[in-house]
Amino acid sequence: MLEAPSGQSVGLSAYAMPVAADWNGDGLIDLISGAKDGAVYWFKNTGKKGAPKFEKPEQLVENSEAEDLGCGTQAQVEVCDWDNDGKLELLVGDMNRKNSGTPEFSLHGYVWFYQRLNLAL
Repeated sequence: MLEAPSGQSVGLSAYAMPVAADWNGDGLIDLISGAKDGAVYWFKNTGKKGAPKFEKPEQLVENSEAEDLGCGTQAQVEVCDWDNDGKLELLVGDMNRKNSGTPEFSLHGYVWFYQRLNLAL
């Protein structure tokens, strides 16, 4: 369990696999994590090098129930400069389970690309 300096959980859900990246370019390593519901969260590091302190999470990607066309569930994140524009972007893998009204369902996953438009986040 990830804990804030106060000892309280920072609220990651099942299927969370956080990655470390300097999301806001301040020289401190932040955490970015997907969640079971398909959302992606940023935990800003406001501590110091060697003594991280993570803020409450800020949602970067809405959960699967909030978006008509977006990530499914169990979001897994990779942070990289995918398009070589100097800004970090998100690659998010998911799981989608579609029920066609029968006992059978289709299970598939996608990889979503979220382009970084604003360096303020």
